[in-house]
Amino acid sequence: MTDAYFVLHFLGTVPPVGRQTVLAHPHVTFLQQTVAGDEADAKFFARAVKDLSHDTEPFELEVREEALFGENKDLPVRVFKKSYEAEHLHANLVRSSMLAAMDQAKPEFSNSNFTAHMTLVPGLDLPGVGETIKVDSISLIKFAGGVDEGSPEILATYKLHGSTDGETLVDALARYRS
Repeated sequence: MTDAYFVLHFLGTVPPVGRQTVLAHPHVTFLQQTVAGDEADAKFFARAVKDLSHDTEPFELEVREEALFGENKDLPVRVFKKSYEAEHLHANLVRSSMLAAMDQAKPEFSNSNFTAHMTLVPGLDLPGVGETIKVDSISLIKFAGGVDEGSPEILATYKLHGSTDGETLVDALARYRS
C-alpha cells in the first residue's frame, strides 16, 4: 500500500508536527489524497510544498454557504467563495504533485472541481456565512499506508511568505524535471 498526502490549512492553533488526530481539528483542504509512488517522489513533493509556502502570500477566504459533501452527502462543511489565491495555491500543489510523479487518488476533487471548504467539527465555534478566515500557513499531512489503512501525521507546517522574485519554485521544478 502506498502513502497518501494532503495539504491543509488549520484554523486556530496548529497541531504540532507528528500529531495523529489532525482531522478532528478545523481545517481547509487544499490538496486531497495525493499518492506517492516511492520515497524519492514523496521527498520531492515535500520540498515543493515547503518552497510553495515561500511563493504564496497569506490570503483571506470568505464563507459562502453551508453544504453536505461526501459520497452519501452526510459530511457537513462550509464552502468558501471562489478565490484566485486559493485556486492558484491548489493548482500549484497539483502541478507539484504531478512533477513528483504522484497520482491524484480523487481527481474529481482537483483542478476545475476544487472547492475550498472546511469540514465542520461538532462543538467548535467556526466562522459562519459571510465571515472570513486568514490562510497564513499550510501543513503537509501523511497517511502511512493510505487513507483507509493509515492514521494521519503532520509532517510539517509552513508559514506563507509570498516572497517570489521572478521564477516560482514550481516553474523551476518543471524545468528541472523536463
